[in-house]
Amino acid sequence: MLSDLASSAFYAGGIAEHAIGKSAPWFILGVMLFSFAVRSIYMESSSMFVRGGVYVVVRDSMGPFVARLSVSSLIFDYILTGPISVVSAGQYLAHLLNEISDLNHLGPHVPPDLFAAGFAVLVTIYFWWSNTKGIHESSGKALRIMQITTVMVVAFLIWCPITLLLAPKVTLPPAPVPRNLRFAPEALGWFRGTVWPQIGFIVIVIAFGHSLLSMSGFETLAQVYREIAYPKLKNLRYTGNLVCIYAVVCTGIITLFAGMIIPDNMRSQYVDNLLGGLAMHLAGPGPAAPGLPRLRRDRGRADPLGRRQHLHDRRQWRDEPYRRGRRTAGLVPQAAEALRHHLSHHQPDRPLADRHHHAEPRERLPAG
Repeated sequence: MLSDLASSAFYAGGIAEHAIGKSAPWFILGVMLFSFAVRSIYMESSSMFVRGGVYVVVRDSMGPFVARLSVSSLIFDYILTGPISVVSAGQYLAHLLNEISDLNHLGPHVPPDLFAAGFAVLVTIYFWWSNTKGIHESSGKALRIMQITTVMVVAFLIWCPITLLLAPKVTLPPAPVPRNLRFAPEALGWFRGTVWPQIGFIVIVIAFGHSLLSMSGFETLAQVYREIAYPKLKNLRYTGNLVCIYAVVCTGIITLFAGMIIPDNMRSQYVDNLLGGLAMHLAGPGPAAPGLPRLRRDRGRADPLGRRQHLHDRRQWRDEPYRRGRRTAGLVPQAAEALRHHLSHHQPDRPLADRHHHAEPRERLPAG
């Protein structure tokens, strides 16, 4: 369940921001907090001793029509969210391969969309084959995925605050109010051209709906309830709380960090790989991502075909060290050199020879 829910962090923020504008991180965080209420509904419905699962509970309490709508939405969610997750993973992998190709001067690039589609088909077939073995047989691989994801989350939670502390100015995303929402042409759907988008409450509901994709995976809670050990209800409550807290931190907080760290004029480039863009804008030196801009610039200088401007236009790497924080380690020796130069040229009026030997020990006065 955590694997299904945590995968939303890779694509939900970029999709929501493309649809509703720069206030999307607040709506993502709000959906993650709303997940605690959804957890309570799943806990209550799973604890009822009825045959047929959640469908029977909804049918008996709200009628067969609403139950059919709920089942249709659930089937749509099953069919949609899995492919979205694996296609997003394929986009990340394609961009990573292209970055490695640029660094090693290999030349050819993989088409991200085509590569992501093929990768999604292979991964879907693999996990289908893995699930046919049963939950107990495939749970070890799912746990390994969550361990890797948790390492990434911890790294972001440590590195993002450091980046914000080193940044000269920190700006929060715009408040989640109607005047700050900027819908894409296709985001309004049937409401486009009507009076409804002019009503504040309706606008908030539309924006909230575009952010609900970040909560995909909660339906797995009802499925795994049968496999939870005794006492089932108590363990289900622990599981639900753990999943919700993890979702708030992994998806909500990190998406908010991405909205604060990635510049506004560059965030649209990372709609398909928002966390990749966040990693490329973290402060501090490093052997991989932080070194990419300088390697790209060096390659542009050495390329006789003039591809430096092409690389700049394609990736929009910014050279200002203070805005990106890429050269934090180099600032320390630069500051020390500047201080030494300042002291050597601002000594009191003494002979030049005395200036160069001012660090020698002075002669002691005789005692008594």
